[in-house]
Amino acid sequence: MNTKSNASSGAGDDRQDAWEATFFSPDGSETTQTGQKSADATTAKSKPADPLAEPSTDLNADPAKAERLAGQAQESIQEHVEELGEVLHEKFIQLLTQKVSEKDGQLSATDIEEMGEEFRSQLQDIETVFLNAVESYTLAREKTRVDQARGNLFHRLMVKKFEHRFADEETLQKQPELLSRRMLPGYLNMILVMFGDDRLENYETRTRKLIDKLRRDAGGQLDWADVYKSPEARKITLLAEVDIARRFDDIDKRLEWMTAIVNSNLIPADDDLAGTPWTFNKSAAEWLLTSLLDGLRPAMENATTRAKLGERMGTEALQILDSVARRFS
Repeated sequence: MNTKSNASSGAGDDRQDAWEATFFSPDGSETTQTGQKSADATTAKSKPADPLAEPSTDLNADPAKAERLAGQAQESIQEHVEELGEVLHEKFIQLLTQKVSEKDGQLSATDIEEMGEEFRSQLQDIETVFLNAVESYTLAREKTRVDQARGNLFHRLMVKKFEHRFADEETLQKQPELLSRRMLPGYLNMILVMFGDDRLENYETRTRKLIDKLRRDAGGQLDWADVYKSPEARKITLLAEVDIARRFDDIDKRLEWMTAIVNSNLIPADDDLAGTPWTFNKSAAEWLLTSLLDGLRPAMENATTRAKLGERMGTEALQILDSVARRFS
């Protein structure tokens, strides 16, 4: 299958552009996660050890981290709210007890007014507690935001390989080799099921380390163009391509599976659009793989790379890669 010319998204498809903007922020990180994990992702963990697997690492980007951080933020807020309530209660009881003692249990309107003024004079301490609560809440929210922004960088790296095929719905009706952004949630689910949690986290960790290094080398700035063309990024994406391709021992059956999982998570089309809405069919799956696996065939034609893959994966797996490289190139 030959790769056709690039096409950018149509300017008129504001709804799709807005949706993508919520998915990936300007620095390339994913800002929204969509879709649920399939049971297949669980079964992926029970498979034999992968010969291409990198050494395991202490991961900061596990899928439950955002939820944990959000919980920690909520706990921090609750703790400070309770502390504020305790201070208010303590101050009130203290002043009330003193006044009742001084007046032998008989309080007049004047006594209550005096007690209120004294309470007001001690509000500085209460204000300090309140400001600490606000600061803690702000820091907790920022920690969550930063952690989420640091996540899903691997997805951004891989989507770059086929994002030139994204087009608006009107263009898609004329150029079926292009793709709709509405498929992104299904694509992400597909990758999760193929890789499983642990391996996906491993790729995320490697990508994050690369980006952190490039940012440090550039004095704190990050140009994603530098990320995409870096040798380490190409190595990461090639390993991912091999991971994907090796699961295509039965290409047609796998294409049917891809079509089902992507369409089951497809963002609904705008009701105002004319014509039949785009769907992810077998042809779309082939075009996606043509771009997604664009580094596989050159790797298989490189004697050194081929030999290394053969040593790690064996002859049978190498034959599967050859078949996939020929089909989607």
